[in-house]
Amino acid sequence: MIEIELDPKIIWAFHQTDRISKGLVDEITTNGWKNIKRVPVFQIPDHVKRFNFEFILIDGNHRRNVAEYLENLLPCALFSIGERVDLTVHNLAYFRHHDDSRLYEKLLTAFKKNKLKY
Repeated sequence: MIEIELDPKIIWAFHQTDRISKGLVDEITTNGWKNIKRVPVFQIPDHVKRFNFEFILIDGNHRRNVAEYLENLLPCALFSIGERVDLTVHNLAYFRHHDDSRLYEKLLTAFKKNKLKY
């Protein structure tokens, strides 16, 4: 896992939403990202990239939306294919599919089939 800051506009989210959390906007405006856990992402392989997306969001739709709204870079945890996502070791927020061994494959399949809204 590599800690990296990314432009949220190049990150595709499976559960796309336009919702902006006012509380999260206030927290980031006041304290920056220091109290907010990084969002986990995978890099999209070159052979399936389309539009301007380079990464797939694993978890953190609201944080991604707020970063885009505030025109901030989004603090991310970049995982490689096959790398185990460990919430404790990588200091990530809980999400229910964190231990799915096929997570990358499922997200990539969803990306390839989805009619993108962004």
